[in-house]
Amino acid sequence: MDRSTVDRISAARTDLQRICDLLEQSSANFEQYVSVARSIIRQLTRAHFLQSPLLFGEQAWFISKLQQIAYYDADSGAVQDIAEWCVGQWLQILQGDPENLDALINLGHSWLLRAQSSLARIHREEGSSSSGLSSGRPPSAHASYTSNDEARDAARAAAEADARIHTPDYVEARGILLPATEYFSRAVSVAQGNNAISGRLLTLVSPASFNGP
Repeated sequence: MDRSTVDRISAARTDLQRICDLLEQSSANFEQYVSVARSIIRQLTRAHFLQSPLLFGEQAWFISKLQQIAYYDADSGAVQDIAEWCVGQWLQILQGDPENLDALINLGHSWLLRAQSSLARIHREEGSSSSGLSSGRPPSAHASYTSNDEARDAARAAAEADARIHTPDYVEARGILLPATEYFSRAVSVAQGNNAISGRLLTLVSPASFNGP
């Protein structure tokens, strides 16, 4: 890259780190930050920065930070165009290096984050259902609550749970979590082979991270 291109990439890096730092403090200007992130993507594309295999460390930094912005509020959904751009870049890296650990981990993480909006809706629905069940019997009825009542309520709860797993949100969440699991499994295999298991990877592949149906 020529000097002017290097300077533009350096400025883009500074801008990207700045908006990530600002987002840690407040989301008040989120739309403005998203606009900056899109501008940075255009700069990186014009500079052909992402085509050089010699710059992988810097490329991974940019893609990770942009993915962080894309899923800033994962429960509400992603900034779709930025999220898809990041996935495309990780896949391009993986095409050239099928055992690239950073790409595998970040692809798994992107699918996990993509599932969060569905999981959030499921948890809200389940919370609402639980509240409905708990409030359905007045306090005065507890003394006369029999084993037959308990069995009936348990059967109803089981039937409702079985019905929920076929709802669109459950189906969507399972479909999204599947590739997350596959990428994380590949990442673990590569990391074990290279004796490079990290705390971040262990956290991401833990059951608590998925917290899904």
